[in-house]
Amino acid sequence: GRYRSFHPPVHEVTLKNVFGEGTAWSCSHGVGRWTRDCGCRTGGERGWNQKWRTPMRQALDNLQETIDETFAAVCNGYGLDPWELRDHYGGTFGSGSLKRRNFLPRGRKNGTILTKEDTRRLRRLLEAQKYMLFSYTSCGWFFADISGIEAMQNLAYACRALQLGIEPERQTAIIDTFVHDLASAQSNIDGDTGATLFERHVMPFFFHERLISFIVAMEHALGVARGVEVCLYGYHCDVQQETGRHPQPSPHNGRNAAILRFRVALAHEATGEQSTWLVITDLANPLEPSGWVLPWNDTVDPETLTPTSMQQHPQAQLYTLADVFVSLRQDLATIYLEKIARHSEKKFAAWLQSNESDLALLQSFYPAIPESFHAPLLFILQQKWDALFLKLDTIGEEEACIKELAALRKRLDHFKSTIDLTRSTAFCEKLLIKELEKLSKHLNGESCQRIRYLLNIVDRFSLPVSKHRLEDIFFPVLIGPVQALHREVVSIEDEKNKLIDRNKKDLLIKLLHFARRMNFNTDDFPLP
Repeated sequence: GRYRSFHPPVHEVTLKNVFGEGTAWSCSHGVGRWTRDCGCRTGGERGWNQKWRTPMRQALDNLQETIDETFAAVCNGYGLDPWELRDHYGGTFGSGSLKRRNFLPRGRKNGTILTKEDTRRLRRLLEAQKYMLFSYTSCGWFFADISGIEAMQNLAYACRALQLGIEPERQTAIIDTFVHDLASAQSNIDGDTGATLFERHVMPFFFHERLISFIVAMEHALGVARGVEVCLYGYHCDVQQETGRHPQPSPHNGRNAAILRFRVALAHEATGEQSTWLVITDLANPLEPSGWVLPWNDTVDPETLTPTSMQQHPQAQLYTLADVFVSLRQDLATIYLEKIARHSEKKFAAWLQSNESDLALLQSFYPAIPESFHAPLLFILQQKWDALFLKLDTIGEEEACIKELAALRKRLDHFKSTIDLTRSTAFCEKLLIKELEKLSKHLNGESCQRIRYLLNIVDRFSLPVSKHRLEDIFFPVLIGPVQALHREVVSIEDEKNKLIDRNKKDLLIKLLHFARRMNFNTDDFPLP
């Protein structure tokens, strides 16, 4: 890159294959790997083919053309160039709020300033453009079969583009056309096609607002709610319980189970998507809680609806926790694990306090502590380890934490125990990134000192922190603010600025010491 900056290109050469499409490093057939059965693939079995690539790409091309027509028509109606607007949006879509980033060039509609609803409409269509472009991600064609996670992810992106870019009244017809186009994309596995795979793995999540409503209502029903107002996937979720508990005999556990009714209102600020749902949760089976979800209707009395009557309701959909997004299941699992851990910690801590000296003695002459005793011992030591890292969130606790961690490590070594470093590593990495981001905004010795303490902990206790990520954050700081500070320090020779020079030089020394700690070469920063 440095050589190229001094020797820019002087000629432009266009390479094309027999189809006039250009070339690619990973395909000897031009760019056939992304549009036809060219013979290039990764993975798969003998006899497999990639004829599915052409119809999958054609299905996406047809969908894109339909979405583009709507987008261009709306933009033209506002007096905006659609493709200039789309390209401009590419640098701003990381902003979730309309208030935080002006993603629109100045535009007027019939001589009036665009309203909030106008900007939301445009934002929704721009999001459709974004997801449509995502649907062409290279990996989708790169591997051996359309059933792979890469191709299915591309189809999921296309599904989201369809949701946002097509009017609701036209969506069913467009989906039917898209599925029809995908039917020609034949998988090499079990007779599946792009159509059957799309309907099985993607379409269930087309109704994602129902799923989000179900999970936030279910969290309230199970007593693990995040709060009355929840934010999930950009949606603000307002949850209100409509009625009290309605005990019914449970055939599963002989106890009373609860039927709860919730009104869940969803609003997505960025896209303007809004909907309200009635969710009736059924906890009769504690091993498989379920819930019915249907659109909210002010004319319907929730009290009259029961799980039994919902089975006949044409707009009702039944869900269990197995149906929701994997990430939401993971969130819920984390909540339950933490709840169980808090309860278990109280019980095991008292047990350890009474028995640790005996266990330590047993360990000194016996080959191994029985697993039934070792498991609760390890659980408590793991909890103590993770808790000490949480204390690092308070500035000034670093030295005390290092001492306590060292003592705890001795106990672990004595009991020949190995703990899981996942949580402590993630938390320590989070703190390091936080301090580095502070440093990027304002050079200061305090952040350097805190980072040094945290890196000492990382090295001393062998935490697998990703230092590459830390280096990526610090590099712009080194070649920007630090370099500017170095020029300032070496240029100050005026007698009256010696005090300022000394303070800045001390800071520079700390920063360069930290840079070397991060494996950066500091030869270009000689000190006077």
